Amino acid sequence: MVTQDYDAVVIGGGIAGSSAARSLSLNGVKTLIVEKNSNTEKPGCAEAVTSYFLPLLPFEIPKNQLKMKIDGIKFYSDGLSITQKGKMWEAFSIEREDFNPWLTNLALNSGAKLSANSELVRLKINDDGYVSKLIITKNKKNIEINPKLIIAADGAKSTVAKELNLIKERKASFAYITSFEMSNLNITNPKLEQIFFDDYIPKGFAYIFPKSLHRANIGAGSVLFNDRTEEFFDEFINFNIVNKQLKGGKVVVDRSGFAPVDYCLENNVYKNVIFTGDAANQNIKPFIEGILPGIICGNIAGECGSNYLKNNAKLTDYDKIIDKKFGEIFSLSDQILSFMLKIFEQKDKKDYLLLLALCSDLFKLEKFDQLFDLSYQELRERLQNKISNRNLQH
Repeated sequence: MVTQDYDAVVIGGGIAGSSAARSLSLNGVKTLIVEKNSNTEKPGCAEAVTSYFLPLLPFEIPKNQLKMKIDGIKFYSDGLSITQKGKMWEAFSIEREDFNPWLTNLALNSGAKLSANSELVRLKINDDGYVSKLIITKNKKNIEINPKLIIAADGAKSTVAKELNLIKERKASFAYITSFEMSNLNITNPKLEQIFFDDYIPKGFAYIFPKSLHRANIGAGSVLFNDRTEEFFDEFINFNIVNKQLKGGKVVVDRSGFAPVDYCLENNVYKNVIFTGDAANQNIKPFIEGILPGIICGNIAGECGSNYLKNNAKLTDYDKIIDKKFGEIFSLSDQILSFMLKIFEQKDKKDYLLLLALCSDLFKLEKFDQLFDLSYQELRERLQNKISNRNLQH
């Protein structure tokens, strides 16, 4: 068996993994990226990045990577709709086929190595719980690697977390999103993302995320992912408002996949292993936005890993640094997640109206619990009145 020595091994060469590898390499850490695919051009579900996070990035994204500007989001539910614009709602579409390799090349140009078509087989764990070796397979051959540090950036349902027996799955730990990029569309307003809450998508939502005037990612996701999201997707695209926009559309690529929703790891650091990106559920609820948070958190993972290897610093500072970087953003996201999971436990028709209220600025979170006590009709009337008053003010 071939044996290789690296200071750090990053499992997963996607957004968070490439960012972590770049940070490690810039700090002089001998780093290997292990990627199970032939390249890092992983399909993304929505391919939208919020402008709000751009100033928080550790490096600037070239303008040619930020494609079409999105002005805001329009929410639909039960014949009601509300449009949100402004700094918190502005976004850009990206092309993951360009964006991911660009980010990986940043890591490689910084000195990291990439082992593509390689998959983690197992970890060897010492009596003290630290990972001493890992076995990967490449071209049907096993390779043993002796790392001092592992960064797990291997996405939702992390293989590293499974190997360490750390996953404690809950009812809503993961959602499955059936999503396709489509062309030849007649998008009603290509400068707005569209989010749909309705009873044809129980415990989830559907979306139209524009990528150009006639191209968009169309998807439906739910925590009820037992092969049912295809059914939800089919119902969604036949919905009148949606069908008119998709008529004559052609599927370009399948962008379906799992996304983390509720937390299934107690900690993002275990001995000499750091979890980052989707493996650590580092996305912003309710839309599970993880591209720019993945870059930021991956970079922090690399910095913490470098300090651990070079200065014997504590890896447990990782979450503290993330909290400081994001301020109250993740805290607010966790509050929204708590309400979202409570909504998912509803067994009546008003759950999607509650989602509409949650995703708007019509209600303050500290008063959101009061909405659960309203009847369906009372909630709908209150939403209608709030939306009408808001439109009058604008």
